[in-house]
Amino acid sequence: ISGSAIRKNENNILGLKLVVQQKGSIIRSVKSAQAFIHTRFASSGGTEVYLGEWHTHPEDHPIPSRIDITDFKKTIQISKINSETTLMIIVGKKEFYIGVYKYTILIQQYSRPILNITK
Repeated sequence: ISGSAIRKNENNILGLKLVVQQKGSIIRSVKSAQAFIHTRFASSGGTEVYLGEWHTHPEDHPIPSRIDITDFKKTIQISKINSETTLMIIVGKKEFYIGVYKYTILIQQYSRPILNITK
C-alpha cells in the first residue's frame, strides 16, 4: 500500500499488486516493490510514501499469524520506506484487521466489520 498527501488531512491510498501467488502463500518481489516505493516517492516530490502491507485470510475474524508479524517486521527493517508509521491490514470474510506500527512496534490494533454496500 502506498499513499500520498493531497492536502493536509486528506490522503489518497494506492495499492499495487507486486506478488506471485502460489498455493497457500504469497511471494513478494522485494526489488520491484522497493523500486516502486522509490519511484513514487521521488516522482511525488516526497509526498507519496509506503503505508504498509495487506492480504486476506479465509476466516471471519482475521488476526495476524506469527508468520504475518515476522514477515511484516522484516519488510519494515530491510526496506527504505520514508515513513515511521506503517499499517498491516488483513481482510477476512466478515471483518478486517488493522495493526498500526511505529517502526516495528505495534502501537494500536483494530478489528472492524466489512460493510455490505451493494444494496
